[in-house]
Amino acid sequence: MNSYLIIGNLKKNKKLDKNFEKLLEEHLNYHENEVDVGNLIISGPRDEGGGIGIYLGDEVKDFCDNDPLVLGGYLDYEIIKFYPNAINKNLIELFIQ
Repeated sequence: MNSYLIIGNLKKNKKLDKNFEKLLEEHLNYHENEVDVGNLIISGPRDEGGGIGIYLGDEVKDFCDNDPLVLGGYLDYEIIKFYPNAINKNLIELFIQ
């Protein structure tokens, strides 16, 4: 299974309004669903705005493209494929299949 680092960057030209707040709630639920099914291993906000996560599986582009904040025009994702080689023994099952 392929591993991806996903970096969400807020668009600087978008005003964070009531619509953003609504879409942010949908975005969080969207991420939680992917955590529940095992595709998104970890995700969360970062100090600079936007967020970061680790996604397992080749559906990563579809996941990012269908994020409510992306569809609303507030967020873009950078997708970086990586090859884990040093993994905490408690996480090995997730990455090596």
